Amino acid sequence: MKKIFLFFMAAICIGTLSAQDARFFKDGNLISSAYVNSPEGLRIRSDSTLSAKKIGLLTDRQKVKILNLGDEATIDGIKSNWVKILLPYESVKNEFYVGGWVFGGYLTPEPKKFSTAGWTSEDLRNFLSRFTWCENRIIFDFQKDGSYFEGRLESGWGGAGTYTPIVEKGDMKARLKVSYGDETYEESRAFTVGIDIVDEWHIILTAADGNKKFNLSPAFMNSYYCDGMVNFLSNSSSDELHAYNALFYSFSEEMFKEVIRIKKDEDYDFDYYQKLILMGIELNYNQEYMEKFSAAWDR
Repeated sequence: MKKIFLFFMAAICIGTLSAQDARFFKDGNLISSAYVNSPEGLRIRSDSTLSAKKIGLLTDRQKVKILNLGDEATIDGIKSNWVKILLPYESVKNEFYVGGWVFGGYLTPEPKKFSTAGWTSEDLRNFLSRFTWCENRIIFDFQKDGSYFEGRLESGWGGAGTYTPIVEKGDMKARLKVSYGDETYEESRAFTVGIDIVDEWHIILTAADGNKKFNLSPAFMNSYYCDGMVNFLSNSSSDELHAYNALFYSFSEEMFKEVIRIKKDEDYDFDYYQKLILMGIELNYNQEYMEKFSAAWDR
């Protein structure tokens, strides 16, 4: 009877293990983060069911901090677990860890290789709209709904309108229809800019006449957004939140190295780093930071 009982318990354990997607474990432990693998994006829900409220949308290749696994499910023919992830903005705002749920079938332990091969116009739209771009004091904001904005930081100059991404035979461009206005004049015009994607966090926009090139990086690289990060969410506007999306990609560590090189480490106070830890952002090149990060997350 005892043997039968032990066999029965072993079967239960095996069944329990089989309900855990092995991709989310390494050396028997739950991995700490994963990456979105869905060009269309991945919905965040309030609970681990498709009927739960939609509370957010992740973009392709975005990094997420894993809190724990939920029930197994089969969605779109894919079997995996629901995954509870950290919601960085909400966590900083509430000063404690806040989570939401995504389906794990569209997460991978490592980011897929970045490539523009075979891209369509919709792929270009998804790429441009991930976050706000910036060169020096000028920002360029492509929204997923087709709206467009450009402006000069800390000034009244700017323009708003729409854009249409175009991919033809491998060439990428965007057709813009923008109205520029200030106190003295207003002008509406349509034009096309060429787009050269250098790498995942650096693109070049070429003006319609070919005489001007803008070398763009995520807006968070700009000191305006860096300074605002210290008081994150206390008075952030929607364009700032869009700019912060760049923090949640595999290249963010390299980006932080450059930001800190420009701003100098002493410009950042303890509160700044505490907020990054609360957002689940790892800076593996900084040993002191990672010791604090590990202590905070070893709970």
